[in-house]
Amino acid sequence: MAVSGCNQFAASNTVKGCISSKALFQIIILAQYDILAKRFHMSDIDFVTVVAFGMLILLGVVLLFRYMSGSLSRRWKAHRADTVDQWAADGVEFELGPVAAQFGGLESMGVAKAVRGVGYAVLTPKDLRVTSATPTTVWWTLNFRQIKGITLKRSFLGKRVKQTPFIVVRFVKDGQADKLGFQVKDFEAWAQKIADKAGVSVNEQAAD
Repeated sequence: MAVSGCNQFAASNTVKGCISSKALFQIIILAQYDILAKRFHMSDIDFVTVVAFGMLILLGVVLLFRYMSGSLSRRWKAHRADTVDQWAADGVEFELGPVAAQFGGLESMGVAKAVRGVGYAVLTPKDLRVTSATPTTVWWTLNFRQIKGITLKRSFLGKRVKQTPFIVVRFVKDGQADKLGFQVKDFEAWAQKIADKAGVSVNEQAAD
């Protein structure tokens, strides 16, 4: 939902609040005025110059934000087109999803090389599919015969979470054992559905 007349700042455990555009502009102007005055040892700098300088900085910040937002939007649309939209066009049936998912990586990659990203989770009659839109469009498909166990864990590959645990899927593919972790909002329903399809049980270790 758009917030009119203010910019939202919400950094985890740091700043939470709302500041108006006017106040933000005033802060930038005053900060630049103070910096220039100290730098050039002047107490009477042309305030018009400082205002113009502050406006250029503010314009640059706005343009950068718009560019980054547009770039992320285009990447997300392209990712969906390459994955869930293409699967639907191919006639793939979705039993669960597609829903937004946080891919937590593959255990075989290790902590240092772990690839994480935001994408989708889909459950079809034959397999589980988890995608990631970053750094490029990729996805992992595990048929239910390959899945050997499901565990709910608070940590995976060095990342610890407080609320939504990782669904860690233990599987064997091409003779190699590995684990895949991902997060979805309705994690209990997803974990149980995957376990039922694969004929395995859910091992809850959400408190580890």
